Amino acid sequence: FCNILLTKDAKNDLLHLDDKVYAEYLAMEEELRNNIHLGQPLKDKNGKDLSDCFKIYFDNYKHRIVYRKKGNWFWSGWGWK
Repeated sequence: FCNILLTKDAKNDLLHLDDKVYAEYLAMEEELRNNIHLGQPLKDKNGKDLSDCFKIYFDNYKHRIVYRKKGNWFWSGWGWK
């Protein structure tokens, strides 16, 4: 089991989801709490090293959660694909 800390931007973005998509996000967050290894690793993008970040999609790949593992925590942001 791990703890989750959302960025301020992620919290604000969640306010714009409709109820069905928000429920799907919550279910995906719960899955991540129980298995932090679900996401796919990211790579370098535009010269930025993202090798310590992971992504997992929801809502038919319209949205994704991007997170960074930090011991028993993961830091999460998410956004539209």
